[in-house]
Amino acid sequence: LVVIVVFVENFRRVNAHYQVYVNDNNEQIVYQKPYFKLNDGALTLMNTPVNPAQLKFEELSEFDKSKSYTGARFAKLKELVEKAGFKEFVQKFTRYQPLPEYKSRDSKEWNLLQLVLTKWISELSKPVLVVPLPLHHYVEDMSDYGDIAEKFNRLAGINGVTLYDPLEDLKKYPREERRNFRFEQDIHLTPPGHEAYAKLLAPVIKGML
Repeated sequence: LVVIVVFVENFRRVNAHYQVYVNDNNEQIVYQKPYFKLNDGALTLMNTPVNPAQLKFEELSEFDKSKSYTGARFAKLKELVEKAGFKEFVQKFTRYQPLPEYKSRDSKEWNLLQLVLTKWISELSKPVLVVPLPLHHYVEDMSDYGDIAEKFNRLAGINGVTLYDPLEDLKKYPREERRNFRFEQDIHLTPPGHEAYAKLLAPVIKGML
């Protein structure tokens, strides 16, 4: 069995030509990364071999800046809200949608990720389980997940793929407990978060084996 767990935000990384980091001097530095480009429905691998040079974000062209993965939309506004200390309140009040690209019927970002996944799956000889990993915004009822669920449901049944979306099972936990699935100032899973996901995935994997 091959288990492919896709963080639902990953289409931005897949589409990016550059990755942005912050160094010890609090400077935004950039490294080139490989990426796929769609040519008449076929995947073409670009930026290989990658340029190993360290670049400065402010020195990139506007086009290259737009193709850089920084990890956040509206970074300046995000920073202001976080400093003010009411980020979660604002997100719940506004029904903030962190991944609006999924709303598009013909999202080029999703189309590329979907093609990468289906090509990968087509080359596998074992059964495949695809698991979309939701952002905490959806786990904690801050944002609507419907468009994302609809997109990933398209993968179910392709080349015998089994799709398991854990979101509805995660929502069976009390909201306060779900909030403890991630760290106070970090979106990564805490030990209780890992345990909850493992408990949900274990019977699905066991059933397929």
